[in-house]
Amino acid sequence: MKHSVFIFTYNRSKLLKRQLRIFKLLGINSKIYLLDGSSNVDEIKRNKKIASDFEINYLYEKSVHNRFCLIDNLIETPYLSYCADDDIIDPRFYNRSVEFLEKNKGYAAVTGRILCLQYNSNFKFLGYRFVNHLPNDYDINSKDFISNIVSLETAYRLGCPLTLYGVRKLETHKILSKHIKKIKYYTSGEQLEKLSILLCGGVKTLDIFMGLRDYYNQPIIDEFRDSSDKDKADDDILLKSIVLSELILKGVSKDYSTFASNYSVNRYLVSTARKNYLSFKENKTRAIFEVLSHYVFNNVSQHKESGIDSIFLKAFRKTFLMH
Repeated sequence: MKHSVFIFTYNRSKLLKRQLRIFKLLGINSKIYLLDGSSNVDEIKRNKKIASDFEINYLYEKSVHNRFCLIDNLIETPYLSYCADDDIIDPRFYNRSVEFLEKNKGYAAVTGRILCLQYNSNFKFLGYRFVNHLPNDYDINSKDFISNIVSLETAYRLGCPLTLYGVRKLETHKILSKHIKKIKYYTSGEQLEKLSILLCGGVKTLDIFMGLRDYYNQPIIDEFRDSSDKDKADDDILLKSIVLSELILKGVSKDYSTFASNYSVNRYLVSTARKNYLSFKENKTRAIFEVLSHYVFNNVSQHKESGIDSIFLKAFRKTFLMH
């Protein structure tokens, strides 16, 4: 076994079961760990039972940043993925990603095609639809760190898949876990996740289906989740120092490392305007109409380019109404 997946969960046991059912139905070939940070005692009990029922490893740690650090003492494989409880990842993506990274040593991580899962949470019996909301690709593998980070930041703003739930080499996680406890805000942690990959190699979107992002369940509310750039000033200083020190450790000159560190918090790139596919959530009438249309015409064919197939759809349909 060459890959491990670490599921981060917080008070959402019903959603957690959906992901684990998908893994089981599609035959996951990875070691699974459940990293629970729930604040609700009943949810913690349910999560422990779920872990037992699905025969996976369970650990509890309230701090999400500390949970990343727990991985260091658990991991036994050269590749790993982080996984959220509310999104739905096809485990076959893990297998093909590991194969790619084994053959392409210059890359540190890969992601894949991902669709937005849309439905009305109050009327789930109406069904769902998929939207190809992140349709663009990237293949970023320059030897120059500045070129890499500018390319990745631009790619995100142009609608490319996020790297967070992709497959990565253990080396990238080690950089993340070494510094994550110093970071205060989640958004800064997400930036550190991207930086850790680019400090180790390239990142690429594979032409295979990765999974679904579910924006329509209960959000996690936390004072450190969202913040202004002003609030994150201390985090910005930390991110710059991390890039500086890691590049120097890799033998890069101090002058270049210092210059490159300034790009670690680049938030001023001009993005191309694109349609807001996610406004669906706020419009209940449109939500019902869109889902009914999708259900009646079963118009999944428009997303064939995403790589989604009947095997995944069959497994997903079995889980959709179960939570």
